Amino acid sequence: MWRIRKLNINEHILIAIVLLVVFVISKSIKVVPEGEEWIIETFGKIKKETLKPGMNFIFPLISRVKEKICIMKQNLCLTVNACNIDNTMLTYDVCISYRITDPAKIINNSEILKDKLISESQIKLREIVESKTWEDTLKNVDEINEELLKEMKYMVTDLGCIVTNVILSDIHLPKDVVDKLKKETDK
Repeated sequence: MWRIRKLNINEHILIAIVLLVVFVISKSIKVVPEGEEWIIETFGKIKKETLKPGMNFIFPLISRVKEKICIMKQNLCLTVNACNIDNTMLTYDVCISYRITDPAKIINNSEILKDKLISESQIKLREIVESKTWEDTLKNVDEINEELLKEMKYMVTDLGCIVTNVILSDIHLPKDVVDKLKKETDK
């Protein structure tokens, strides 16, 4: 039969050391999923190097994961009102696709990034369409998309981000213009 025996002090210490080693090893292994990078903080200071996708090791007693940053393409959709050369107020639905290129820069600037993308896209779109009639705007949506992308592509690189695509997904005409177009098509 099985006999239970008492452990001596050396065996207790050995078990405690083995448990401590297992705990430290389990806390030091970090598996980062694809499409993310993790920001590491060591003694309260953010390191410039990030944990890349895959298996990584940190020293858990002095380092910790501060934030998990998605580096995959992200979208920001907004509505912009802009007046054309013929004083027609059009409403544009704009989708901006962007990607984080430097997670260490973005950690304290994520709200600033979105605010800058919104304000700059509004300014650039207004600058582009203010010299066009509403007819030209509707006919040249692809050209406007290309010009917006060209203007905005590198505007947020100082925040660790790059704009990958800008699309005018919809243009809403004012009611009087829609009524005018209906009358013309009914003739």
